[in-house]
Amino acid sequence: MLCQFFNHPIAIEAESPELGRQIAALYGEFEQDPARLPQCGFFLKGPGGGGQHEILRNRQCESRHAEETSALMALEESVMQEVMRQAPEMAFIHAAVLARGGRAVLFPGRSGAGKSTLTLALAKRNWTYLSDEIAPVEMQDLRVHPFPRGIKLRPEGVGLFPFLRDQASLAGGQRQYLRLRESSLTLAASPHEVSCLIFPEYRPGTRPRLTPLGKGMAASLLARCCLSFNWNNGETLYFLERLVKRAECFRLEVGEIGESCALVENLVGEKLLSQLQSSPAATR
Repeated sequence: MLCQFFNHPIAIEAESPELGRQIAALYGEFEQDPARLPQCGFFLKGPGGGGQHEILRNRQCESRHAEETSALMALEESVMQEVMRQAPEMAFIHAAVLARGGRAVLFPGRSGAGKSTLTLALAKRNWTYLSDEIAPVEMQDLRVHPFPRGIKLRPEGVGLFPFLRDQASLAGGQRQYLRLRESSLTLAASPHEVSCLIFPEYRPGTRPRLTPLGKGMAASLLARCCLSFNWNNGETLYFLERLVKRAECFRLEVGEIGESCALVENLVGEKLLSQLQSSPAATR
């Protein structure tokens, strides 16, 4: 399949039909007219005679992997590295992104922090979906762009959503790739201003808690989540400082998913009301 990331075409294919279906679920929203010539091509081959999968970049072997799941994850990373090379004007943050009332909320966090589960739960509560894992933010104007990869859910996350019972089985027994066009979510069509940074931490079995986070700590945590940090240290540091200063910052202990969503919705609702009341139109 030919995908377009920020006007840069990249071909992504797999030899295995099952891996091809997972790639289609992951990148289906980026698929473009195949008549365009890709600037780069990736091919997931195998397993070959040695029982290993190979990732080819422009027909050259980039890496080998014994297991299908690890090969697919390595392919994702290779594609992401290529996207970052082709879009130097963007900072790429490991974060989920949703929007409410025209303003975006970033949920930066490490793998396992609960981003994807929280993303799907909020999207099912009529939030606008931008991304579940990658937040591309323009370093000049600080707007976050949609990056609609398929939502990846761990087995424990899948069990929280009854509608997923009819979806495809878990990929390799590890994760399920939820194809967005089959999920009835509202997808963003344009960039959004960032109003909040909420850093989730998954704490199963506990009551969720949302607390303000100091700007210095938020900047430090955000830097750890910046996938493109080493591409241009000086410019990226300045970007992170500006983004943290503009947005309100919080830490979210994610417990029961419904209560966690309610905390976030109450917070964002209060912020939107405050912004409307303080706008020039509201004071006339």
